[in-house]
Amino acid sequence: MLSEPGTWRTATTAPDPAERVSARLEILFETTRAFAETTTDLPRLLDLITEKTGTLIGDLSTVSLSTEDGNWLRHRSCWDPDPAFRAYWYEVMADTLHKVGESVTGRVAASGEPEIVAQADPQAVVAGTIPELRELLTRMNPHSFLVVPMRSRGRVIGVISLVRRRPGFPYDAEDQAFLQDVADRAALAVDNAKVYANLERRVRDRTTEVAAANRQLEAINRELETFAYSVSHDLRAPLRALDGFSLALLEDFADRLPGDAQDYLRRIRAASQRMGDLIDALLDLARVGRLPLVTAEIDLSALASAVGAELAAASPDRRVDLRVEGDLRTQGDARLLRVVMQNLLGNAWKFTGGTPDPEIQVGSATLADAPAFFVRDNGAGFDMRHADKLFGAFQRLHGAAEFPGTGIGLATVQRIIHRHGGQIRGDGRPGEGATFTFTLPAGPADAPPGPS
Repeated sequence: MLSEPGTWRTATTAPDPAERVSARLEILFETTRAFAETTTDLPRLLDLITEKTGTLIGDLSTVSLSTEDGNWLRHRSCWDPDPAFRAYWYEVMADTLHKVGESVTGRVAASGEPEIVAQADPQAVVAGTIPELRELLTRMNPHSFLVVPMRSRGRVIGVISLVRRRPGFPYDAEDQAFLQDVADRAALAVDNAKVYANLERRVRDRTTEVAAANRQLEAINRELETFAYSVSHDLRAPLRALDGFSLALLEDFADRLPGDAQDYLRRIRAASQRMGDLIDALLDLARVGRLPLVTAEIDLSALASAVGAELAAASPDRRVDLRVEGDLRTQGDARLLRVVMQNLLGNAWKFTGGTPDPEIQVGSATLADAPAFFVRDNGAGFDMRHADKLFGAFQRLHGAAEFPGTGIGLATVQRIIHRHGGQIRGDGRPGEGATFTFTLPAGPADAPPGPS
């Protein structure tokens, strides 16, 4: 048995078959481990495959991978004992395409079956190739060919080609079997490397998209802050003028104004005041997103009871049965959670205004299998077909004349809950009340620990 070209057969006489199998398995194990350790770097893995197969079996080794459509092979890597020839191969062949089905390499890619050309006439090989590659084949001096498919997960993903550049050492069936074992292990590693590279590319693309979105969001936030400043300072002056001059006309010239004119002035005053309320609500909504969260342990039961007492004091003529479950505790920003309770309990108070025996409950629940809290009332309720509008700014499910308000409250609540890393949902039926359920995870992502 000839031994010079490859290192995996080292004896000049035929070794014991058991020793040969053991040596081959050891080489395959070491080679497979080397491939597995390199699957995060596809170019390096391909170079390792050609280096291993070239040094183990000899001489020239190349790897060609199938294109996505399966119609072409792209020449990717080469190893040769002569560094000068290796450099020349990369200059001529690297990343060039080879039609599947043409020549020995293309036939193996198409059929999935290995091929051996034990004895080749170098001059005939050169004469039979295209003019552009004759110089390469002349310098290659091919005397024997061995081409095997790279098979992974039931498909051919490429080929490994070996070319013996010296006469007298033809490839044989044992070389083919050994190379096929290596090729199948290499193919799996290449497949994994492609998956990793694709995942890495997607992560990079996603990171770039997120960074661009963050930059855009920062620009939008700056624009919103500028707008809020303009609203706060530039629009309030004309609103005050509208309200003030309308009041002056009513007070100083009432005896000279007909009833219709006085009614129009009162409507102007009411509209300007309502616009002022909307401006305040918008500014509050904007501040929710800018204020840093300061988390601490919150007694939600005490907070809800305090807000309920404030509502009762503001409407002494109303009798509402407010029931708050005891020992409702959570982690969150005390200022913002008071805003949540003020809006949810304020809405419940408002929408039970026409209910004979108004009831409001605050208690514990679950939402998406997580601990949660709820605010429930038996008031006007709403149609679930319009539930998608609940948390939109200026989205109202009831007429302003029936239930006054800015239409910003629930949007503010949702923003606060989301900033705490939680969720909120609303459920209701017309004339049967509404329930708002929300979660408040213990560790909001953007909240630094606060005082306990």
